[in-house]
Order: sequence, then structure tokens, then C-alpha cells
Amino acid sequence: MKFKLVMVLVVTFIFISCTNKENDSQSSIITIGSIPSISSMPIFYADDNDIFKNNGVDVTVEKFFSAKDRDIAYIGNQINAVTADLIGILTFYKADIPTTTVTSSMENFGLVLSPNSSYDTIDDLVGSDILYSKNSIIEYTIDKIFEHNNLPIESINKISIPAIPLRVEMLAKGDADSAVLPEPFLSMAKLNGGKVLTTSSELGINLVSVAFKKDFLDANNEAINKFLLAYNESVNALNNLSDEQFENYMFESYGFSEDLRGHLDRFNFNLVTPIDYNQINSAIEWSINAGILYTAPTYNDLVRSEK
Repeated sequence: MKFKLVMVLVVTFIFISCTNKENDSQSSIITIGSIPSISSMPIFYADDNDIFKNNGVDVTVEKFFSAKDRDIAYIGNQINAVTADLIGILTFYKADIPTTTVTSSMENFGLVLSPNSSYDTIDDLVGSDILYSKNSIIEYTIDKIFEHNNLPIESINKISIPAIPLRVEMLAKGDADSAVLPEPFLSMAKLNGGKVLTTSSELGINLVSVAFKKDFLDANNEAINKFLLAYNESVNALNNLSDEQFENYMFESYGFSEDLRGHLDRFNFNLVTPIDYNQINSAIEWSINAGILYTAPTYNDLVRSEK
């Protein structure tokens, strides 16, 4: 009887040990949710070309076509990292999910008119409908555009359309007067006859980033460092592609219509770089005023220090 008891204990111990080892190995797997916009290209390129794998880090990339779907997956623990704007990241804090950025990303958002619109300027948009995604960099950009032009944000009617392709389609059909879109969807709208009035780049807004759940980041420092090495390698590879190679990759990765060839701008991506301190303060202030955030995280909460 004692022998049987000892054997049961030994088997149980082995099972628990193996389970713990399995959990330990799984804990360093990075599952990142990305929307197919320009800012995600270094992630997609690194995944498609085994750059993550060659740097010894296990990364699974999940594509989402709306920030809402990505955020649901993140909050539901289906993914532990995101390419997201800082406004969206601050909403995670409201959901009690501390999130830390590891680098800023290149992105450009444009305010574009419907091809059916009779308007010509931002001033003309007073009283009009504008398509956007709520509590995101899109809404932040709209507010900053109107603030920059000394126009009250209450003077327009915001219509939330989280799915970017649907926003493009509705704008082309004239279902709204204007929309704010990221590249390459901005170029799609331009090709459809839309007129770009201004962009986030012109206003100096750059709040898109790669970010991780803070507890995952703290527990997997080695994996994060390898991820960032791979990210830099991917950025260098993308920046060294010829214009033709760059465009070909964009079309292969995003499945664009061939009509867009020759109409997409070339981007140079930045290596791992923290988000600017002043821009973070601006985003926090806006988020508090918008009711997205009640208690502001610190800069060190939001930006990973080099380890």
C-alpha cells in the first residue's frame, strides 16, 4: 500500500513538473494582434521571412480588420501584444490591463473627402458627417485637426465605423462627407476620387506603437529583447528594398487591387524608438477629457526602458 502511494506521488510530481515546464515554455510565446495598415509592415515582414524565428523568438501574428476586434482579443487574453495607437492602449488601463509600449511605429492618417463631396476645405466640414473609429488615434486626429483649425469639434457629426475597409467603401459611395483613414487605405480613397485635406504627419502626430501586456513583458524580458532585435532587422530589410520590391511586398501582404500600383507612397520605417514624451502627455490629457481614462499611468508605465 505504501509502495502504491509512493508511486502515485512520484507520478503526480512528474506530471506537475512537466506541466510547469510546458507552461514556462509557453509563457514566452508572443502572440501579436495587428491591423493591416502601414505601421504593421515590419511585423508582417518579419513573420513572412522567418526573421522572428531566426532570432530565436516564437511569434504568432494575428490579423484583425478593426481595432475593436483586436481589442476584444487582447482583453480576452487571446493575444498578449498589439500594434495599436496610444489612445487605444490607454483604454486597456481603464480595463485594468496595464500595457507598455516597446517602440513607436510609422503611420499616417489622412482626413479625406468623399469623391461625391462638394466641399473643398476643412472649414466646409462644419455640420457634416465624418467616419471614424471611437476612442482611437483616428478620433484623436480628428479632434486635433479641428483644434488646429480653430473649429469646435461639436460642429461635426462623428459616425463610428470600426472596420477600415467598410469606412473606405462607405466614403466611396458618398455615405458620408469625409473620413479619417490610415495608409494604405488613404491611397485607396484617393484613387477612388477622394481629396485629402490634411494628415497626422502634417500635424506631427505619431502615437502608433507596438505594445505588450505589462505582466507578460516583465516576465519575458529575454524574449522581448529578441523580438526587438528581429523588429530592427525587419525594418532595415524593408528600408533596403527597391521601390518595386517594396510595392510587390505590399500587394502580396495586403491583397490590394492592381489598380493601386504606382499610387502608394513609399515609407521609411524607424528602428526601435520610444514614443515622444510630449505626445504621450497630449494623448493622456485628451483621453482624460474624453472620459476614456480616469487615472493616468506614468511615462515609465507606458514606455519600456531599455533592459
